[in-house]
Amino acid sequence: EVALVDAAPGEQWRALREGRLDAGLMGPLPPAAAAELDLHEVQQLELAVALPARHPLTVRRRLRLAHLAELPMLAVDPQQSPRYAEWLLERFAAAGVTPGRLQSVDRAQTLLQAVAAQLGVAVLPAPLAAAGQPGIAWRPLIGLDQPYRVMLGWRRGRSSRLLEGVLEELWRISARAGRGPRQSP
Repeated sequence: EVALVDAAPGEQWRALREGRLDAGLMGPLPPAAAAELDLHEVQQLELAVALPARHPLTVRRRLRLAHLAELPMLAVDPQQSPRYAEWLLERFAAAGVTPGRLQSVDRAQTLLQAVAAQLGVAVLPAPLAAAGQPGIAWRPLIGLDQPYRVMLGWRRGRSSRLLEGVLEELWRISARAGRGPRQSP
């Protein structure tokens, strides 16, 4: 039986550790989590900048991290998304850009509401733009030094017929797309 559960990456990691979840889809993880899990890259996502609808940067079609220098940034709390803010700050550093103050919020939906309320800007996976949150203008983010990887993770050494079936299907899909299976480094 397969049950799909909506949970933030931090919740997934805890549920995997406690054996309440067989596998989870997640973005960047802290080294401690990555050491406990087997990981398979599922996809690389483009990122986008969520801006208040009337922000001056909305005149640009695409943005680079340099455009966001010194702007107040919003990110999901590290308890919910353990390494995303750190990963994002590393991208700013690699680009030689200093972001403005980083404010954490509890959930992605709260973050979008904060952007719409003009409390800051956020860098998020581009598919979130499809939600069409009122008061937000989305712009593609280009020029990152590394992609945003979505990983399927499961407890190291733990397997099941269901998980093996999911992995076989992922590897078939990867082969059809011209990519071999990729485990995390």
